[in-house]
Amino acid sequence: IKPEILTSDLIEEILTLKSCDVDDIKNFTWLDQPLERPLGAALARLTNWNLLDLKGQITEFGHRIQTLPLGLENSLLFYRLSEAGFQKEAAYLIACLETTDFSKLFSERLHTDETDLKRIFASSVLNAQGSKIKLQLEKFSIQKLSSIKNVESSDEDFRKKLITTFFDLFPHRLAKKKNGVEGLSSLGRGITLRQGLQASDCDYWCLLAGFNGPNNKTEVSFAVGFSKDEFIEFSATNVQFQKSYQIDLLKRMIYKTEVKRIGQFVINESAKTPLSKKEIHDVWPEISLVHAELLLQAHPDYLPFIDKMNFLTKKKTILNYDDDLFSFFSDIGFKVMTELATTVRSFDDFFAYPLLELLLIHTPEPLRSDVRKLPDFLTMPSGKRASLDYLSDNAPMVSVKIQDVFGWNLTPTLLDQRLTVTLELLAPNMRPTQVTQNLKQFWLGSYFDIRKELKARYPKHPWPDNPAEYVLEKRK
Repeated sequence: IKPEILTSDLIEEILTLKSCDVDDIKNFTWLDQPLERPLGAALARLTNWNLLDLKGQITEFGHRIQTLPLGLENSLLFYRLSEAGFQKEAAYLIACLETTDFSKLFSERLHTDETDLKRIFASSVLNAQGSKIKLQLEKFSIQKLSSIKNVESSDEDFRKKLITTFFDLFPHRLAKKKNGVEGLSSLGRGITLRQGLQASDCDYWCLLAGFNGPNNKTEVSFAVGFSKDEFIEFSATNVQFQKSYQIDLLKRMIYKTEVKRIGQFVINESAKTPLSKKEIHDVWPEISLVHAELLLQAHPDYLPFIDKMNFLTKKKTILNYDDDLFSFFSDIGFKVMTELATTVRSFDDFFAYPLLELLLIHTPEPLRSDVRKLPDFLTMPSGKRASLDYLSDNAPMVSVKIQDVFGWNLTPTLLDQRLTVTLELLAPNMRPTQVTQNLKQFWLGSYFDIRKELKARYPKHPWPDNPAEYVLEKRK
């Protein structure tokens, strides 16, 4: 099975469907419906290769490529090399790629300066099927580009054209050496070269043949190596300079890193440098939107609001809410951060901002009123405060020691008695001993069974006969 790095899911199937006048690929009846993301990636790649036009229709070049008796990527490689005046060399190379077991050919490393590519051309590696493919390809009529001069080309010219073609068409089949025979592809996949390949001496590799190996790595049986200088030369038009920013919430600091990147590969990366207050002020609108969720979750108002809104969503049937009331909720974080981007310009200003009020401005009634009414804590008869849990299956719920609710006869309620609080009653060792929404019934019933057991274990704690009327000393 070809590994992901050496093939393109759905690409050949889509091109075949397009050649059969199937326009709506996404709604085509597949035996197994492909995921939208790889489908979109395949369509984008076919368009980049000029096999489909911007309207998604197959091009004349796409039809021409399909006449070649090869896999799609080998067809493109053969055509591009032939246009450049290397049809004979390309025919031999592609025939090798289609029929040769390179793992046997490169089983031993030669102690010479001869490259793996030269070894291919110096050896008679083609079997009968490979020789047939080579002859077929040599007979195809492919017109040279007008810019190609009729001069004799060298082996080095062919090698360079092969590498530049990979940069243009197959950047997903480029890899960077890490150490020895280990590398990392532009897709982030681990790469291992066969021990016999001379390419392991080079900084970068074009991956021509390989197979899935253990530990989720691709074992490459044939590659063309090239240096870092060549990498920069071949990709000179694709150099990108990118700034990235990291937020340190603990230190309330933003750090900047500048990266020189070619495709998926980082060529140079600066040290992480902290921004000054003025620089933070200048970049805050951009950074706050890029890292909106990170900043929001760190603000003390945000997660309690989100928890309460999720809670009300779960209780919408009981509370008789209309479904469309919650349509605002999916993008409320982005909305408030967009508003704040131009008015807030520092960590201090952001964390001091009354975010709950802004969130509530975007919340429709009656949800706005109900969120305001939902408390964060309940005060017990003992004077202690217990946090209200809006996340658990039993929400709204508080976990409290039994002694802290002595003096309550009725279970507390929320939202004008529309919701009853669940009480998780704890023993003195803070382990749950009863869960109830009917405190009055608990005092009259199972309390006495629980008291009998716990009183023996914790005799210093009060265990009154009438807990609903027991007056606790208020906590100071």
